[in-house]
Amino acid sequence: LDTGGWQGSYAPLTVENAGLVRKVGGTGQSYISTVINTGQVEVQSGSLYVATLTNNGRVDVESGATLYVGAASGAGTYGTAAGGQIAVSGAPLGGTFSGPGPVQLSGTIAGTITGPNLVIDANSSVSGTFSYSGTVTWTGGTMAGVMTVAPGAVLNITGVDHKRLGGGAEIINHGVINLSGAGSVLGGACCAGPQPMAWLRNAADGVVNLLDTGGWQGSYAPLTVENA
Repeated sequence: LDTGGWQGSYAPLTVENAGLVRKVGGTGQSYISTVINTGQVEVQSGSLYVATLTNNGRVDVESGATLYVGAASGAGTYGTAAGGQIAVSGAPLGGTFSGPGPVQLSGTIAGTITGPNLVIDANSSVSGTFSYSGTVTWTGGTMAGVMTVAPGAVLNITGVDHKRLGGGAEIINHGVINLSGAGSVLGGACCAGPQPMAWLRNAADGVVNLLDTGGWQGSYAPLTVENA
């Protein structure tokens, strides 16, 4: 694939892959409407956008390349090399992520995620109910769902930008949360009217470390830390 692609028009179009699909040409973006993958997908250069990906095989993103996924599901594996990136917009995201490249989370997420470099940044607005194992780094944006930090997992909240925990949203911590940098976690989505309570629920096996000048505070919604 170069900069063209496979996409639905007057009829939907699905690529069912049990072999190898590669994005290998140029620095532009290729597009595939729907992929059902039980084989291998490789993004070696440029970027590949897949609107709907069901991955029960293997997906690899090389250095300098990017995979954009509108909706992802399945129990397959993903690998991101240093300098590669995966950006997921939502859906019942499953599977296991590996490698040093970041996996940006946004949109409505459900299910269980495993990965060493999951990212919520200033371009992210995450909702849904999900849990994860591994490490999430939260540098900006809004978390408006219910996120569970599994035992042994880490949530690093860092940077100078404030992060927002939406009204009614919850972080349930069974792992370790590190809050560093000058940015705080603020309750409520920006610029909306009165909103329900936002919660950090720190379970008996959870640890919360305050490492700098940031903190947890109410804003457009009250924010409560419940510590067991």
